Amino acid sequence: MNVTQLCKKAGITRQWLNQLVDRDGVPGVSRQENDRLQIADSSALQQWIAERSRQTAARNKTRERLRLDRSTVKPPLDGGYTARELADIVECTESSIRSRVLDIPEAYLDDTLTYVFNKKLGRKMRVRNVYRFRDTPGLREWIRRERETKEKGRKARKFRKFSHNPVARVGKCIQTLKMEWNRALKVSPLQTWDDMFLKNESVEFESVLRPILDELKRRNSTPHFPSRKSHTHTIVAQRPDIG
Repeated sequence: MNVTQLCKKAGITRQWLNQLVDRDGVPGVSRQENDRLQIADSSALQQWIAERSRQTAARNKTRERLRLDRSTVKPPLDGGYTARELADIVECTESSIRSRVLDIPEAYLDDTLTYVFNKKLGRKMRVRNVYRFRDTPGLREWIRRERETKEKGRKARKFRKFSHNPVARVGKCIQTLKMEWNRALKVSPLQTWDDMFLKNESVEFESVLRPILDELKRRNSTPHFPSRKSHTHTIVAQRPDIG
């Protein structure tokens, strides 16, 4: 069994397999001196593949269910969507739908007297000349494109918010350093280092960890002061009577 077959059976990528080997270890999979993976077939490896494949299938099933839930569009009750119903489907405001009515397919002006629920007033109102949109394949295709655009924008905002977080960026750097460090130690164990090189590297690591250790020490040694209210009550209670 090679790496490609292993990844295909487990339902994971080669990059994720390398990270698992360096981080947690995979039974029967080891890293050679040339940084390539060596796979030894065993019962433990087969059990690991079956468990990983089950987890991947469950995750894909959940993603598919969420995708179907987001893509499900309820058909209109009377043959056409109102502006409010269409705005709820594509996750935008009703005013946005009204401003783009000329670009939306199957839009028409309904001049019949009908009832529309007003959220601000909390009751139905009789209105005339409302925009409606016929439920046709062209309109459903427009809804699908709008939803895809919204989903892409949501993912981009989420990634941008995460990438701009300084703590998240530092955590990612530390995780990458940890994986590279474990990979390097498997190629060149500490027992093979000479004294001078080991001492120099220990000084480098100490200079990196010293600020973190100093901050932890400062937080643990910070005394806890009582609040001003409780401290005032304590002083008043201990004040001797004068008389």
